[in-house]
Amino acid sequence: MSGTTSFATSPATATFGDGQQEVTVHSAISSTAFLEVRGSFYIQLTTATLPFTPLVSPKSPRIGSPLSVTVSVTPTVGNEAIGFTVSQATVPEPDRGQTSTAVLLISRKGAAGKATVNWIILQPLAGSLFDVNTDVLSRTGVVTLEDGVFSANLSIGIAPDNEPELDEQFLVTLVSVDEGPPQAIDVSKNLGFVTILENDNPGGVFSFSDASRGPFYIMESTFAFVTLFVQRTGGGLVQRELLYSIDGAWSRRT
Repeated sequence: MSGTTSFATSPATATFGDGQQEVTVHSAISSTAFLEVRGSFYIQLTTATLPFTPLVSPKSPRIGSPLSVTVSVTPTVGNEAIGFTVSQATVPEPDRGQTSTAVLLISRKGAAGKATVNWIILQPLAGSLFDVNTDVLSRTGVVTLEDGVFSANLSIGIAPDNEPELDEQFLVTLVSVDEGPPQAIDVSKNLGFVTILENDNPGGVFSFSDASRGPFYIMESTFAFVTLFVQRTGGGLVQRELLYSIDGAWSRRT
């Protein structure tokens, strides 16, 4: 048995045991082979031999008809499954009155026929800051791969808000394929991951309070404490460590 195109394996052997009338033959397709829809390749029987060397040359076994079978490339095999080739995106949350877009990429190895891919954003895990109802413009959508097109962008609109928030993450999954020849979702490449960067100053702005801006007067040669107050405005979602320094300015009177 031998493959006659680059799509099939190298020559292989099928062994029949005593009394065995049929053997199942598996011809693997190379994972790197590009299968053109409506193309074909064939598997051919080449020789039949005994597992030992007889004293007299036998008239059997021998090859009969048919000698070969043709395997056609169907759209399902040729296009292969559809999945993410760029599955992660990071995008800033837009300012109020604007939008931004997270872009992922889906693809297939073949391009026969039109395929409409349906996607949906999954519900966030408990404790997540992401809100599927307000943080994105749409929770569901479609991406269309036209006939002859191998890949397309999956674009998700990000909505603005005025709430101080840390980074938010969400998952988008490919769920089904409509139209065109039979095609499927690659379940090993059906999840995309999007991060919306922190915005609206979730850590806050730090400054001295009005009462702590001085000036302060301390009598020389005395020991005293000066109490200053630092205030945070604009956010309090995360713990921050504030660094400060003390610079002294001395003068001598004569």
